[in-house]
Parts: sequence; C-alpha cells; structure tokens
Amino acid sequence: MGGVFVSVHTMATEEEQSASSSCSDSETVSTPAHSPATSWKSTGAKSFRKGSPLVVNDPEKTDEPILDEVEALGLIMARSRHLPGTWYYSSNHVMVNQERAKRTIAPLVRMRELDEIAREQVEAMAREDRLFHASPSYLTTQFGRPARRLGENVAKGSSIRALHKGMMGTRSDMNNILDRRYTNMGMATARAKDGKLFLCQVFRG
Repeated sequence: MGGVFVSVHTMATEEEQSASSSCSDSETVSTPAHSPATSWKSTGAKSFRKGSPLVVNDPEKTDEPILDEVEALGLIMARSRHLPGTWYYSSNHVMVNQERAKRTIAPLVRMRELDEIAREQVEAMAREDRLFHASPSYLTTQFGRPARRLGENVAKGSSIRALHKGMMGTRSDMNNILDRRYTNMGMATARAKDGKLFLCQVFRG
C-alpha cells in the first residue's frame, strides 16, 4: 500500500466515488467500505514532484506566491541546521526532516491536530491488523483548518527505522515524504496483537 494525496479544493463528492479497492502506484485509491467513500490519488508517478515550488507558505498565513523562493529556502535551510538528530532513539518526524534536509527541502512542522488524526487511523489499523487509508472527507472534516492538499502514508513492520527505510524505498511513500508542497505533518504508531508496528503519517500543505 503506497502513499496517497488529495487536493482539498478539488475533492469529489461522496456520491461520485467508487467502492473499496487496493492501492497501486498508478490507480485511484478508495477507502474501506465501512468508511465514507471518497477517493485518494496515488503519489506513485515518477513525475509526481516535478514542477513543485522550492518552498510554500503555510496555508493559514498567506496563499500568495513567494517572490524569491531561493532566498526564502536559504533562510529556512539555515535554521534547519539546528534540528535534532535521532542518536540512539527513533523519531519518525526527525527521520523525515533529515531526508528532506539532505535534499535541500524545507522541514515539516509537527502539528498536534495531524498527530491526533494519525493516531486514530493507526489504532484502527492495528486493531484490524491490516493497512488501509482513512477517508479524505473524514480527514478534512476532522482537521478543520485551511489546507491546499493533504497526504497520507501507512505502513507496517518491525521497527520505526525499518518502516522508514521501507517507505523511502517505495516511490509513492517517498514522494509524500519529499513533497515540497507540504508544510506540516503528524504521525503516530501502534502495535497489533502479534507485536507488528503500524505507522501512519499525515501531511498538510
């Protein structure tokens, strides 16, 4: 199961959506039958991040384009040199920002509301012991703040580091992690009865 996104301004209505289906890197992704039926779009295309701006404003601050993207990115990256590392512990948020910093991409700011959405989703996956995406319409309703786009990655594995490595090796997940159009993220983990670790990342831009 790969990463997905939805453009908030162009979300289709529930009546226009199809039933549940599995995810691939080239198809529309639908949510499980018990969720509101609204489709995501896969982030698996090779050209997914092509043409993205170098840096974007927080959706709640201004929607105007940044006039000097290079200068703005330079200031952001200078500040990001002081971001924490992972040392002996594993923080998925830190790992995501390290991947972005290596590629001169602005770091993502952690947002409590997105953490809460991710926690609800990951607990549902651990309870059912399977991967599935949340409904985008439910996500936007729960979030309730301005956004141009929302994305979600879900994964299952043995540890945070193993999950992160696997997602960076999956184009659709990696595209969400490295998307310059996002400004914020939330994440959460939960363990199933068999000890497998589930992870959900939610992105907002």
